[in-house]
Amino acid sequence: MNIKKRRVHNFANLSMFMNNIGYSLHTNSKFLKYSVNDIKSLFRAEKYTREVLKLYGEKVDDILINEAIWRVSAFSMIHGDVA
Repeated sequence: MNIKKRRVHNFANLSMFMNNIGYSLHTNSKFLKYSVNDIKSLFRAEKYTREVLKLYGEKVDDILINEAIWRVSAFSMIHGDVA
């Protein structure tokens, strides 16, 4: 827990900085119609899908990987239009 004035100040500035970076990335990306939680679930699904496919052991086509990522992310996306 940060209770010293300098540490609280640094934490608040870092939080604002990260918020601005996230907003900038969101507005300049192809994910404008999605919420931040949707984007987080997409990246989480990408990580999990790639890790599971590594366990499979064989080379899998990139098109199949991308389709699998979108299907896995559909479970937790709010504004996703993935079927």
